[in-house]
Order: sequence, then C-alpha cells, then structure tokens
Amino acid sequence: MEKRKSIELKQKFFRQNGGLLLQQQLSSSDQGISKTKVFSSEELETATDGFNVNRILGQGGQGTVYKGMLADGVIVAVKRSLSVDQTHLTTNVQGTYGYLDPEYFWSSQYTDKSDVYSFGVVLAELLTRQKAILTNESQERKNLAAHFVLLMEENRIFDIVDAQIKEHCPKEDVIGVANIAMRCLNLNGKMRPTMKQVTSELERIIQLSQKKDVQQNNEEADQGITAEVISAWDDASTSITCTSFQVDQSLSSSDVEPLVPFKTW
Repeated sequence: MEKRKSIELKQKFFRQNGGLLLQQQLSSSDQGISKTKVFSSEELETATDGFNVNRILGQGGQGTVYKGMLADGVIVAVKRSLSVDQTHLTTNVQGTYGYLDPEYFWSSQYTDKSDVYSFGVVLAELLTRQKAILTNESQERKNLAAHFVLLMEENRIFDIVDAQIKEHCPKEDVIGVANIAMRCLNLNGKMRPTMKQVTSELERIIQLSQKKDVQQNNEEADQGITAEVISAWDDASTSITCTSFQVDQSLSSSDVEPLVPFKTW
C-alpha cells in the first residue's frame, strides 16, 4: 500500500509539473528525433550511485546537484529537489559544499552535530593544507572529508598530511588531531562528539605537547650545564699540570746550579 501510494504521488507531481505536456512534445518531435528524455527516479538513482555525497556538485535552497553517468556513458548533472514534507525551516538552511553535514541531505535535519561535522572538515583542511573540495590532475572534484576518512581507515593518513606539518609536528600530535577529525566526520551524527568534547581533546593535546617541550628544554639545559662543568674541570686540570711542570723544571735547574756558592776549607 505504501509503494502504491508513493507511485500515485509521483504521478500526481508529474502531472502538476507539466509532465503530460512534455510527453506530448516528445511524441510530436520532428522526424522522430527526441531532444529531451524523461528518466525514472530509479534511473537517476543508479546514475548518481544512490545520490552519493561524493557526487555532489553544488547545493542550494532549492535542491542538490549531483554528477551522474548514464548507462551509455554520458555525463549528466542531476538536480534533486530535497523532500515533500520539508518545512520552510529546513528549506532555508544552506551551506558551502564540502562543509555541510551529509546527514542533512537525507534527513533534512540540521542539528548541533552538523556544526561538529563542519569543524571536522576544518581540522582536515588544517592537517592537509588542502581545500574542502579536491581537484586532481584529471580535473575531477573529490570531497576532502570522504578522502580523509578513507585514508584514516586504511592507516595511511600521512599520505595526505602536509609535508611541513610532518616535519615540524610530533607524530603523536598529528595522529591525535586526525582521530578527532575522523570522529567529527562520522556520517552518523549521533556517533560524533560534542563541540565541548572536541575542545577538551584539543586542549589536552596542546597541554601534553607543551609539557614535552618544557621537559625537552630542561634536559637540554642540564646537558649544557654538565658540558660547562666538564670543560671547566678540563681547563683546571690543564692549568695544574702546567704549573707542576714548571715547578719541576725550576727544581731541576737549582740542583744543577746552586744559588749560593760554597767554599772548601
């Protein structure tokens, strides 16, 4: 019954939006050549890989545009209008593609966990020094968040981390921030941490890093003091040795040539 109701609703919308007129124009096209083709929702879902978030080209208040590929290999852009029962409250929610919570696309619900997702994208950008939308050599656009999570799952995060960050930042700090970003980018909003938890984790990483820096500086200072003491001891030992050598020389010379001559009676 639900399936039949859905089919009837689609047919109703098709008629309301000029579908019958479109079919008439297609059937009366010159020489039987069709300039326009009507696709079923199943065909469009297949073309967009189930409206995969990695296929999103843009998003606005009236719908989301996906990159699709038809069965014959033709590349198309598919605009999906967001849902029948959507209210004006959620229709007004807009965001920059690459930062917007994917869960919003299929739930039409924007929550505080959606902000957590966006912050996760920012963390990924900071670690990789790349934009939210990647463009490879073949000019294909990819979602940084999805690529970031994939590398994390494959334990290859340092393949995408910026070279200067790998050189100057401790490895454990990079991994710690990357784990936080991955938790923020969870597709299930309920599994994401709160912003308070994210803040606490980042502060903990910073404090541990600062503590290590202080400890390292103290160790280097202790090594410097030890080196100075050894150097001073070496200098003192050299001075004592030289003085002793000079005294011995004076004694030997006095034995050979007495300071006071004596007479023989």
